[in-house]
Amino acid sequence: MTYYNQLSCLSAEELQAAELIGVTESYVIRKASVASTAAAVDDLTVKRLYVTLMLYGLWKQQTVWDVAARFKTSRGFLQNLLTSAASFASSILFFCQELDEFWAYQDLLGNFVKKLSYCVNMDLIALMEIPGVKQVQ
Repeated sequence: MTYYNQLSCLSAEELQAAELIGVTESYVIRKASVASTAAAVDDLTVKRLYVTLMLYGLWKQQTVWDVAARFKTSRGFLQNLLTSAASFASSILFFCQELDEFWAYQDLLGNFVKKLSYCVNMDLIALMEIPGVKQVQ
């Protein structure tokens, strides 16, 4: 039911994005009640959306404590997930920097990686880059 609660809290645009990949509210309700589902949605897709909702909560600058409590998961798992996502985004940025064809993505991904790594307002990123500040956070 945690999945359904999080899905029902989404805005109309966010819910539409979930529906585009096949995860509808009715699908989640049927899966929770162990009823057979007519829609053939891959379980991996459903799990990825769930993890994406966790990252989205952090992206919206909610604390790790709050997101972990909302999704009933450990803070360690959430921090590991965030670190993995930031590392992967950073490797994609370096890949784009090496290939001239992807020059347009460098500025976009640079800001994305910084915001994902620190999960703070863009105005505070300069402060987060001061040595020792992130350790206290």
